Amino acid sequence: MTAISLNKKLDTLLKKSFEQRVSDLPGAIQIAHKVINRCALNYDDYHQAFANCYLGYYYMILSDNLQSDIYTQKALKYFEKNHIDGGMAMCYYTLGSTLYKTDNYHKALKYLLESYELFKKEEDLFGQSRSLRAIASIYELFNDYTKAEETYLKCIEISKLNKDDNGMSNAYNPLSGIYLKRGDIGLAEKTILKSIRLKKKTKDKRGLAFAYYGEGKVALAKNEYERTETLLLQSKEIHIEIGDQLGQMMTLNKLGILYFRLGNNEQAKSILQESLQIGKSHKHYLLLYKAYNVLYQIAKSEGKPEDALSYLESYTEFKNLVESKETQNVISSIKSLSEMELLEKEAGWQKAINENIEKKNQELDTFVYKVAHDLRGPISSLMGLFTIVEHDIKDPKPLEYFEIYNKEINRLNNIVLDFINVTQIKEKRLEKIRINFEAILADVIDSYRYMENFSELDVQIKIDENLDMYSDVSTITTIIQNLIENAIKYSKPQESGRVNIKIYGRKRDMVIQVHDTGIGIEERNQAKIFDMFFRANNETKGTGLGLYLLKSAVEKLGGKISFESFLNIGTTFKVIIPY
Repeated sequence: MTAISLNKKLDTLLKKSFEQRVSDLPGAIQIAHKVINRCALNYDDYHQAFANCYLGYYYMILSDNLQSDIYTQKALKYFEKNHIDGGMAMCYYTLGSTLYKTDNYHKALKYLLESYELFKKEEDLFGQSRSLRAIASIYELFNDYTKAEETYLKCIEISKLNKDDNGMSNAYNPLSGIYLKRGDIGLAEKTILKSIRLKKKTKDKRGLAFAYYGEGKVALAKNEYERTETLLLQSKEIHIEIGDQLGQMMTLNKLGILYFRLGNNEQAKSILQESLQIGKSHKHYLLLYKAYNVLYQIAKSEGKPEDALSYLESYTEFKNLVESKETQNVISSIKSLSEMELLEKEAGWQKAINENIEKKNQELDTFVYKVAHDLRGPISSLMGLFTIVEHDIKDPKPLEYFEIYNKEINRLNNIVLDFINVTQIKEKRLEKIRINFEAILADVIDSYRYMENFSELDVQIKIDENLDMYSDVSTITTIIQNLIENAIKYSKPQESGRVNIKIYGRKRDMVIQVHDTGIGIEERNQAKIFDMFFRANNETKGTGLGLYLLKSAVEKLGGKISFESFLNIGTTFKVIIPY
C-alpha cells in the first residue's frame, strides 16, 4: 500500500469514527483505537495525534476525565510542536469542556476562548459552533441570560451556514431553558421541539437524551406529570446506555423533583441517592447541592428534623463550594470575556484591512500583467530589428553596439516574461492530474542543454517509484524548471560539477530536492534570495525573479521551500508539497 493510499485509509477511518460518535460512541472509540494501532506499525504520528484527540473528546463525553486528559495531552503535545491549529483547537475545546463539567468555569473559559479563536482562524464553522455553545453556557452560569441568548443565536446562525443540524439542535436545547426561566413556556416548548426533530434526523443519541430532558422540563412547568416522567425516563435510559454520567445525574435530579411533587417520596429519595452516588464520584458539586436541596425539602415535609438538618448541612457545604468557585470565576472570567469581545472587534478591523490590501494587490497584479503584456509587442519588434541589422550591417563597430543593445532587449524580454509568469501563477486555477515526474524532468533538462557549463555537469536523478502524486502539472513544472535552472546557472565556471535531483513521497507530503556543487550563496545574502529582483551574484545572467517565481509557485500549492548553502561548496533546495 502506497503512502497516499494508507493516508486516505486512515483519514476515512478517523472521519467514520467522528461521525459515528453521535449514534454509537463505543464503536467510535473502537475505531479510534484501531487507527492508533495502525499508526504505531507505520510510525505515523500525525494520524495517531488526531486519534488521541478524538479519544480525549469521547472520554470527556463519558465523564472519564482521567482518560480524557491523558489522550488529549498526548495529542496536544504533537499539535503544539507542529503548529497544527485545527488539532490544538479541538484539544482546547475538550479541556475546556472537561473543566466546565467539574465547575472550574474560569479555566474552562480560557481554553474555550482559545479554541474559538483557533477555529475562526481555520475557518472551521463546525468548531466555532461548538465553542460558542459552551461559552454561552458559561454566560448562563453567570446569570447573563441576554448575552447567553445572543451567543446561542449566533451559534445557530453559524450552524445554518454550515448546514450543521446537530450544531443548531445543540443550541436550541439550552435556548429553550432560557425561555423557560423567563416564563415563556410556549416559546420554550416550540424551541425544544425543534431540537428534538433535528436530533431524530441526525440520530444523535446523546443529544436526543438531553433534548428529551429539555422537553421534560417544559412538561414539568406545564404540570404535565405523566408526560414529564415518560420524557425523563427516556432521557435516563439513553444516558445509561451511552455511559454519560452528567446526563444521568441531571435527569435523576429532575425525576426526584417530579416524584416529590407527586408525593412519591420513597421513589424520589431512591432516585436522588443514585444521583448523589454519581455526583460524589465525579465531583459534580453543582448537581450535588441541587440533589441535597430536594432531599432536605422531602425530609422537612416528612417531619424528620435530623435528616433535614443533615441534608441541609450537605446542601450548604456544596453550595458554598460552588458559590466560592463561581465568585472567583466571575471576577476572572469577566476580564476574559471582555478580552474576547475586544479580540473579535480587532479581528473585524484586521479583516477589513486585509481585504483592502488583497484588493490593492489584485489591482497591482492586473496592472503589471497588462503593462507586461503590452510591452511584448514593441520588444518583439526590437528583437526582429536586430535580425535585420545582423543581415544588412557589416561594419564591426556598429555591430558591437547593436550586440549590447540586443543583450539588453533580451534581458528586458525575460523580465517581462517572468512578470507574466508570476501573475499567471497567482491567478491560476489549479487542476489536479497525476504527475509524470520522469517526463517533466526529461523535457526540462533537455531544454537547458544550451546553457553555459551544462556539458560540465553530471546530472543524477532519483524518483521514488511508489510516488503517486496528483497536482497541477504546469505549477509543478515551474518549480522543477526554476530549481534546475538555478543549479546550472550557479555552477562553478569551467569546472566539472554535480546536480543531484531527488523526488520522493512521505506520509502527508512529497519532496523535491535539488543539490548542486556550485558557487553557493554568501551568508549575508541568504535571507534575501526570494525577494523580487534580488541577485546574489551580478556576474551571472538573470532577471532576479527566478527564485521569487519559484517561491510563488510552491506557495500556490500550499507547500514550503527551504535551502542550505555554503560558499564554494554548493546549495541544496528542498520543496515540500502536501498531497
